[in-house]
Formats: sequence, C-alpha cells, structure tokens
Amino acid sequence: MKKRLFKIGIIIFVIVMLFLGIKYLWLIIPGYYLCNNAEQTSIAVSEITDQNISFSYSIANIGNFYEGYKCEIKDGVMYIGVKTIFLLGKVPADGLTFHVPIDQKIKKIVLMGNGKEKVIYDDSTGQENDNSNFEIASFAPANEETSNFESSSYYSDINSTQEQPSMNYNKLGEYSKKVLESIPDNVVYLKGKNTVIYKQEFERIISEYKMWGYQESEARDLAEQYLKKRESAYYEATRQGFKATDQEVKNIIEQEKTNVEKSDNKQQVYDYLKGLNMSIDQYWNSQFEKIRKEIAIDKYFTKEKEKFSSNSDLEEWKTYKEDLYSKLIKQQNYKTVN
Repeated sequence: MKKRLFKIGIIIFVIVMLFLGIKYLWLIIPGYYLCNNAEQTSIAVSEITDQNISFSYSIANIGNFYEGYKCEIKDGVMYIGVKTIFLLGKVPADGLTFHVPIDQKIKKIVLMGNGKEKVIYDDSTGQENDNSNFEIASFAPANEETSNFESSSYYSDINSTQEQPSMNYNKLGEYSKKVLESIPDNVVYLKGKNTVIYKQEFERIISEYKMWGYQESEARDLAEQYLKKRESAYYEATRQGFKATDQEVKNIIEQEKTNVEKSDNKQQVYDYLKGLNMSIDQYWNSQFEKIRKEIAIDKYFTKEKEKFSSNSDLEEWKTYKEDLYSKLIKQQNYKTVN
C-alpha cells in the first residue's frame, strides 16, 4: 500500500513539475529562447502612448492560450517575447490585445523568440524603413517577398520588367478622379461565392495601369487578377479569424503620412493628390477599408509561411503562394455581373 501511494506521489510530483515548467520556465531562464518563434508569430503594434504600447496578437491555432510576455528596453529599443501554451495559458490568444508599460520614447520594437528576431516597429530613418521613394500606385499588388507590410507593403512597382513612361502624376490623379465620378461605388463587376468586386475600383485600376504604359487588354487582365487575389485572400483570412483593428489601420496610415513627408518624391505625391482633388487626410480616409483588408491578408500569409522552414527556397514559397491564390480564386468561382 505504501509503495503504491509512493508511486502515485511521484507521478503527481512529476505532473506538477511539468506543469510548473511549462507555465514558468520561459520566464525564469534568461533570454527569449523559450518564447514563441519570432518569425512565426503574428503580432502588431496597435497603439503607442507616453505610458503604454499596445500589441494585437493573432494566432490561427485553436487551443493556444496567451500566457504572458517578457521584455527589456535598451537605448530606446524594446526587445519583447510572447508566450502561448496549448490549453494551459491564461486567456485565448486569438485577437488578444495586451499592454506593456514604458517610461521612455521607443524608437524600435524587436520581437524575440526561439533564437529568432523580427522588427515589428521602427520609428527611425534606417534602411529597414527606407522612405526615400514613396510609391503612389496604391492599387498595385505588393512585392510580397521583399516588402515589409508596415512600410508600404501595399505599394509597389507595377512590374520591374515594364518600361516605365515619364509619369505625369497630376494627370494620374485626374484619371482616378474621372473614374470615381463617372461610376457609382455600388456597381458590381464580378461576383464570387462569398465576395464581390466593384466596377469603380476595377476601372480605376485599369486607367492607372494604362498610365504606367500597359495596353488596354493587359491592364484589364492585371487589374482583374489583382482584385480576385485580394478579395479571395481577404475572405479566407477573415474566415480563419485574421482581422485588423481600427487602431492598426490608423497606425499604418500615420506611418504612411510620415513616409510621404520623408520621401524624395513628396512633390509627386502632392501632384497626384491635386489631380485627385483630395487632401492627404481625405486620401488616406478613402483607403481605410482597403488597408484593413491588406493587414488581415498579411497576417494570413504570415501564418501560411510558417509551413516553410527558414531555409526554404524563396521560389518554393512563391510557387506555393501562387497555387494558394489560384485555389482561393477557384473556390469563389467569379462570374461577371451584367
């Protein structure tokens, strides 16, 4: 009887120690190695005040619970690691917002974990957030493999192989304005199983592609493909629980306003806005919901990229991503609306 009780006691002791290790060992051991893998964690800065920094944490795995964070600040740089635990954490991690108190201005935030690190906020003028040439073509699909979403990932060169004409940005703005005025914003061009693509945005994108030197047929194909990709991916992102808060969108907009003022081609941006007959605030307000979609899509693909090791070939990931886009578009089965 005593031996049996002793064995039970040992088992209980081991279980308790395992539980305590899972819950607290990551906090006790110096550094961030036992925190969640930084490259595989979707976390964004949602608000910065003089007293706190708020983070929005997204995770697609059902059953993961947020346990906490650990951080340190050195010379204005915050190093932070987060921890989730399957079923044993404090609160569900999906969509969680948590707050970290600060007592100094933060210039950069580096997410740490599992021997990896990732810059998720940078208020400096360093290379990682190079603002020397702000891209105006907001309709264009991003160069997703090289862009940092929080640094204009939804802006990109149209096509590095396309010969670019000398651009009249004021005229580009006028083209966009003409389309906005001539087509109601509720006219549907394509309808999918769960999504719609509106004619106004479709025609505006076509006109802007044409301004960049593309022929009519090619411009239409590129515009349609871009919108199908965006809307299909956004639906899947929201279906899996990825979303963007108003504050996340506002943070992106404020960063983009800063990027404009720091850019070498600031005058071109204002020429474009003049042709569009919009102030910079009006323009960004008009982009609010589009940016919300891009943030959610970015979170979704960040999660998908976790299926690839850090040593995976970039071309392998690009092929997988294009195949995924094709699958999502096929699921929508888009039909033209007469």
